[in-house]
Amino acid sequence: MIVPVKKIRLLTAISEQGKLIEALQHESKFMLFEHENDPSLPSDINNELRAIERGIKALSKYKKKKFFAYHEVKQSEFNTIEAEGKALLSKINSALKTIENAEKEIAELQAEIKTLTPYLNLSVATKPLSELVRTRIVIGQVPLNLFEDFAKEADEKGHIFEESSRDHEFVYGAFGYEVVYESQALILLNSYRFTEVTLPLYDTKLKALLPELNDNLANNDKAILEAKDSLKALSNDEEKLRIYYDYYYNLALRKLVVTKTTERVAYVEGWVREDEFETLTKNLENKVDCDIEELAVQNEEMVPTATKNNKLVKPFESITNMFSVPNPNELDPNPAMSVWYWIIFGIMMGDMGYGLALLIIFGLFLKLAKPKGGLKDLATIFLYSSIPSIIFGILTGSFFGVSVDLLNIVGKWFGNPNLTSVVLQPVEDPLPMLIFSLALGIAHIITGLVLKIINDARKRDIKSMLADAVSWILILVGLVIAVVVKNQIVLYVAYGMIGIGAIFILLFSGRDKKGIIGKALAGLGGLYNVTSYLSDVLSYSRLLALSLSTAVIAFTMNLLAGMVGGIPVVGILFAAIVYLIGHVFNFAMGLLSAYVHDGRLQYLEFFGKFYEGGGYEFTPFSYKLKYVNAIKENE
Repeated sequence: MIVPVKKIRLLTAISEQGKLIEALQHESKFMLFEHENDPSLPSDINNELRAIERGIKALSKYKKKKFFAYHEVKQSEFNTIEAEGKALLSKINSALKTIENAEKEIAELQAEIKTLTPYLNLSVATKPLSELVRTRIVIGQVPLNLFEDFAKEADEKGHIFEESSRDHEFVYGAFGYEVVYESQALILLNSYRFTEVTLPLYDTKLKALLPELNDNLANNDKAILEAKDSLKALSNDEEKLRIYYDYYYNLALRKLVVTKTTERVAYVEGWVREDEFETLTKNLENKVDCDIEELAVQNEEMVPTATKNNKLVKPFESITNMFSVPNPNELDPNPAMSVWYWIIFGIMMGDMGYGLALLIIFGLFLKLAKPKGGLKDLATIFLYSSIPSIIFGILTGSFFGVSVDLLNIVGKWFGNPNLTSVVLQPVEDPLPMLIFSLALGIAHIITGLVLKIINDARKRDIKSMLADAVSWILILVGLVIAVVVKNQIVLYVAYGMIGIGAIFILLFSGRDKKGIIGKALAGLGGLYNVTSYLSDVLSYSRLLALSLSTAVIAFTMNLLAGMVGGIPVVGILFAAIVYLIGHVFNFAMGLLSAYVHDGRLQYLEFFGKFYEGGGYEFTPFSYKLKYVNAIKENE
């Protein structure tokens, strides 16, 4: 249900405002006026958060990951983690910096060794060669297939070439010429595609440098190993870094809260649920010296919508909120919608095996993974929907596509083989299933119209209630009675209901129009809505379509598995693969289809009859946790 909220102002001394904001975040009962679900953090805070995440990622490489990790921390540990977190992050950053510098130097050394290796056998150092005045030495490479002609022509023209090494593509070495013949030498080099290489200038021969370079490589490798050992040792404190991330993020959220101030007083304004007002007041008095003032809500002011539902209905609020948050002046649709969503989902899945799979998979997921937020709500919805899936699977006699009459099996155990639990057979006899789907759709639509009556009665809008809700309930119920019941007296009653409904539409559909003609035309237009209601009822044929598709695909996969199972030796293996892949695919597609189409029926056919929406959710200022699952009170 939707609960009323109070508009309040909290006042405290300027020196106590930080303490007040922290207490409000801990209490998680107060919604700030200037509220953002995803606030933009300053760049320095984002940089620090990224640094913490980088540290977490670095440590996680050295710690065995738990498939389902759940981390609960005491309030006292959460509030005092800052110093320890900063020290830990500093050590991690130091180790990462060491690794980064060492890896950079290793890359440079390897590139240098790769460049020098072909020229290690040169007879002189590179620096003295660069100091020659009358002679120039060019170090580089010549294609192997041109080398003989190159060497011959260089010798004929008085130039020299000292070969250092060669491979299957090039000959490497040093080419020397007198400066006075530079133009001639350059023509020669270009004609034979000589590629010059610039080497660092050393006083010693290149070959003598190799041990020193390799020693530097080894030293950097050692530095990396030591840094990684340090990170491995620090990985035992990874959880503390995760706590520090959530602490720092929530500290940043508190700093973003804008308080208004006078000369001595700081205050914040916002909303609190009426049923939590006394609790919030009492708890704040124990934590901070503050005063609370109740404020009047202005007529034009948007009030947040706070809902209070039991744990069975609560997860389904996410389905409604994806469409639109209820406005605080209407009836909460979630109690009714949750029941219908639950039933329709089960019909669409409609298989005992898939229902049991839902129960086991999402039951374990909620138990072990302990998800938060929207993921928790979705998993809970799927868990709850396993029950009607199993029930409807029993009524259709389907267990992973295999026909199973559960009550008949039980009856045979007790000597009564005539019992049966199969009342609908979508594949063999789809017509009864279609009739059931349409009847269920009419009941669903009428439920929406009843909620419309309640909303209009609360607003005392009797004309709207009669024209848009009571009228159509009379028409729909009358049509159903006229089709189903053949008794003449009952038929007259049904026709009377249809007639009264039509009269209500003609009289009140044009209530907002001026003049008799306008009202009459609006009334006739209201009657035309019968086509819309017919379309809405026919939309529920998708219950048959989805239950039929699930059953047919499951049957097909069983048939294919049976066919390949006859292959000698490997048949059983192939059958198991086909069976597993086929049913996993069918289960996933059935789950997705039920989720989407069930939502569509709620949003269009159900909500379309009464729901206004347009509100915004009551979202109290609270902890936002990424790595910590829960913060518990100190014992």
